[in-house]
Amino acid sequence: MNTKLFETVKRIVAEHGESVLDDPKRVSDLLAELASDEPKPQRNAIVKSLEYGFVQELKNTPEEERAECQLRLARQLNEEEGLDLALCGETLELLARELAITEQRKTVCKACGTEIKLSREDIGWLDGLVAKKEAEVARMATEVDEIDRINYEVTEKFEKRKMALIVAIILGVVVFSLYGYSIYDTGRKAPKNFFVVTELDFGNTDFDWNWTNEPGSNLMSTEMRYLFPEITYNSNFDGEVTFFIKIIDPSGEIMSNDEISPDGFTHTSSLQMNSGSGELLRFGGWGNNETSEYPAGVYTVEIWYKDVLLITREVTIHDSEGNQEDL
Repeated sequence: MNTKLFETVKRIVAEHGESVLDDPKRVSDLLAELASDEPKPQRNAIVKSLEYGFVQELKNTPEEERAECQLRLARQLNEEEGLDLALCGETLELLARELAITEQRKTVCKACGTEIKLSREDIGWLDGLVAKKEAEVARMATEVDEIDRINYEVTEKFEKRKMALIVAIILGVVVFSLYGYSIYDTGRKAPKNFFVVTELDFGNTDFDWNWTNEPGSNLMSTEMRYLFPEITYNSNFDGEVTFFIKIIDPSGEIMSNDEISPDGFTHTSSLQMNSGSGELLRFGGWGNNETSEYPAGVYTVEIWYKDVLLITREVTIHDSEGNQEDL
């Protein structure tokens, strides 16, 4: 997820209130002003999500079901607007994370223990104050760097003053942080069990999963044994996930085996996912250990999770001369 763009959205909500998310045109103008150097497709995906009312739909979804809701909405945005599915997933993750931040925060009076409810205006004012103080601290830190650059010209007395300034900055940051975070809860909860597939590649292996052709290399019809899909993904959880794989041959037929293939798919793979960004996962292959089941041509491979199409790619199987057969 684009961290800078997320911070810009958080700033817009902090300064204008959560209701600004109900005004896509205003958000579009603010993004153009505050994040003009960010990719236009990412800004456009945010505005389109607001126009479709996805924020309200996420708010109306229980927290434990929000991850699946994100996947469904990302798929809808992909189909309705033709945007990249991975970009749609990142956009819904951004909105869900911002939604978690803007949900009502609780604070307790230290003297009597009574819960204090803050209005949206109070929260916006506090967030704005924090942003101003952070900018002020950043400016002061820049001044300290400049002092470090020319410190060979200053006297020992000025060196002591510089150290006093650094100490004052550190103490100011600590004191302000304790004050700011003592009046409201800043817990930020990421959506549960959420992952996005960003790339799909293919290789050819033997029965023991040894590469005959590694991902990215040309696949030859006569050499084919098992077509192995390999995905790149981003995930915020660790756990086993069952994927459904569909391989469509050049004639448009789904490759399958009546005894082992699930209805409408070629095969399934249950694999362990790890949290992180840019993780790799290789599925089980489909083919024959003795001979090739892949005539030359263009095949289409789809990776599904439950009823959501995560990613689809075409893969070309070449003939013995490295060309695609005429079908």
